Amino acid sequence: MERPADVAPPASVTVFVCEACGAEQGGVMSGTKLLNALQERNTDHSSGITVTGVDCLAVCERPVTVAFAAEGKWTYVIGDVDPDRDADDVLTAAGAVVASPYGVPEMADRPTFFRRGVVSRTPPPGWEMPT
Repeated sequence: MERPADVAPPASVTVFVCEACGAEQGGVMSGTKLLNALQERNTDHSSGITVTGVDCLAVCERPVTVAFAAEGKWTYVIGDVDPDRDADDVLTAAGAVVASPYGVPEMADRPTFFRRGVVSRTPPPGWEMPT
């Protein structure tokens, strides 16, 4: 069944996790440890959240680094994510990005790691300030 032309596609976000990040723990990099934890927890396939690893996000001085990216929304890069403490909060933040019209969650919807760890925020291609 096709979606009517006037109905927006379901909102979604991809959480990119730097697998090269952090210290090795038991033979596994901290970034890979976070990626594994997120993939294990991200079981609600209707949430619009996809989690995928990337070789490097080039924020080596702020390991572990993640990025939230979604079509038509701002992209956030966030460093200093703790794989032992922040996995649930990463998914909570991803849900807040999905729910936000421009991918910019309200401060109250941002877990501590998000509020403290922002490295950059980039507008989507073609962005113009709303009038």
